[in-house]
Amino acid sequence: MDFKQLKLDGVDILQTWIIYTYVNWKKLVVNDESRDIEWVHWRTTSPVYARYRVITIEWVLDRVSWSENEKITHLQDIFSLQNNLSSLESKSLYIKDSFDNEWSLWVKVKEPIEFIEWDDSMTWSYWKWRVVLESTTSPIYKSFQELFINWNEWNIWGFTLDFELWEAWDVADEIIEINTLKTETYTRFEIDVVWEINSPLSIKNITNNTFFALDVWAVSWDKIIIDSEKYTATKNWENIIWNRIPGSIWQKISWSNQFVITDKDWNIFEKDLNLKIYYRNALL
Repeated sequence: MDFKQLKLDGVDILQTWIIYTYVNWKKLVVNDESRDIEWVHWRTTSPVYARYRVITIEWVLDRVSWSENEKITHLQDIFSLQNNLSSLESKSLYIKDSFDNEWSLWVKVKEPIEFIEWDDSMTWSYWKWRVVLESTTSPIYKSFQELFINWNEWNIWGFTLDFELWEAWDVADEIIEINTLKTETYTRFEIDVVWEINSPLSIKNITNNTFFALDVWAVSWDKIIIDSEKYTATKNWENIIWNRIPGSIWQKISWSNQFVITDKDWNIFEKDLNLKIYYRNALL
């Protein structure tokens, strides 16, 4: 068993009367068949990789310790099929793996619980059930815990310094490093301005030579948030996405990435702003 805890929409699936549980929660389905794509002038494009997760749960229930009706009702409430066929009712699957890492994935109930086998000699004591879930928006498990790094931690090329950089250093040496798992994940930059920012504000990813820049001026107490998952940019919670400078790439990260933050005069130092970069590890 490579997991410790399992929940669906916050309800713990594992109960004291579940004697044994098998969960295949890492199976990735890939379809590389050719298909016609709309608006491509009837051209067949191949391969098309359709990826989604299939989570299979099988368990043995103890029929002695608790009433049968309560057990069945409990499971049917958790694993019932959607009622409204015009919409997809996604549920949040929570998994704590054997290393105490916590993951979440949006799923639907593909196959409701079914009674799959029994033993005549044990039929009055145990039942075996099975249910199948399927990922909806993405097959990627996201870490349940949101992590962040402060600029003032000064992570330089993987080494955390115990002191602040002095201004004699060129700004290009003020590198913020983020280390994640190898699967690409989103970032959220939260900038609290201490002094001032002279347009344009630029977040440069020197690992892959991309940037995200905004034509924005800011002074003390202004707050700028750039969220690559929601594709939003705000200043003091007002939309400034139209200030996005052409060529800007929403910053996603995987493995190891280094960033520098600059403005027009290349003079942004720790005294100018407080910066936190939020992200979640991801698992494919």
